[in-house]
Amino acid sequence: MMEIASKPEQLTLRVAVTRIEQPVQRELRFKLARLGHVMVDADEHPDIVMFTDAKRRGSGEAMLFLRRAASDVVSSLPLNASVDQLEAALSAIIAGLIVHPDDGHIDGFRQLEEAEGEHLLTPRELEVLHAISRGLQNKAIARDLDISLHTVKFHIESVYRKLGARNRTEAIAIARKRSRDQVFDL
Repeated sequence: MMEIASKPEQLTLRVAVTRIEQPVQRELRFKLARLGHVMVDADEHPDIVMFTDAKRRGSGEAMLFLRRAASDVVSSLPLNASVDQLEAALSAIIAGLIVHPDDGHIDGFRQLEEAEGEHLLTPRELEVLHAISRGLQNKAIARDLDISLHTVKFHIESVYRKLGARNRTEAIAIARKRSRDQVFDL
């Protein structure tokens, strides 16, 4: 007879909320309390830091950015994420994963497709391409994606080869052009 493992006991997270307007902070406090987490000040050694960034909002949906306190890797959720979405994101981030809304693309790069309908770039290559578009150098990309410098160089060469690009600028330009709806959000 197969036994079903019981759900592990939930960890109480300490979450700092910065650069977020008061009405949104109140809603987040309610959601966090419902999940069994607590809101703390940024100087109280939080596990997770949440913030919004008006410069990143643009004309699209307002976003909530999250990161582990000891990391520079930033995840994102819609500002109006449900309690379930918030719980899943917090669990994933604590486990060392990166979270982004399921909108079929990574910050503006749609899954680039070949004529046969197969994906041209792998998800990791898309992450590297996005990092390049943000102006990150190879060492910073390696740190953000938690991969080796050699692996970053391998992915960049693969992106260049698949897109027919000779350098970073050309790769970004080609990706913009080939993107299904030609949306590119820096």
